[in-house]
Amino acid sequence: MYSCSANEEYIEITNVTEQGILNQTLNLPMSEFNYSNINIPAYFLDNNLTREDNSPNFNAISNEGATLGRVLFYDTSLSKNNTVSCASCHDQAKSFSDDRKLSVGFEGGLTGRNSMSLANARFYRNGRFFWDERATSLENQVLIPI
Repeated sequence: MYSCSANEEYIEITNVTEQGILNQTLNLPMSEFNYSNINIPAYFLDNNLTREDNSPNFNAISNEGATLGRVLFYDTSLSKNNTVSCASCHDQAKSFSDDRKLSVGFEGGLTGRNSMSLANARFYRNGRFFWDERATSLENQVLIPI
């Protein structure tokens, strides 16, 4: 069952066509991806990179959580004026960053900095995020812009 935000009624997706339309509307892939059991390339394992994983033990990756994160990452309704999402500056095609010297803010003006790349953020050794390192974890980081 999926919720309709307009009147909080629930609809049931009953066929593949409806599921495809929903996935397209929410910017989801047509087939589910197994986020919780990703096949990591050998070069990540050969250099003990898994020891650098800064994800907390109490917040294990799950398919449901990763899918929710993907939807929220592209959702403009989380911005103050409903015009930008995380993906507006952290473009997947550009290593989850942008190619501008200064990123564009939610009101169209330039920010004071370029958006940092989010690629492999869970393996960032320092474990602190933003240019001034004010976020002490990934969990803390995602809440600050909102």
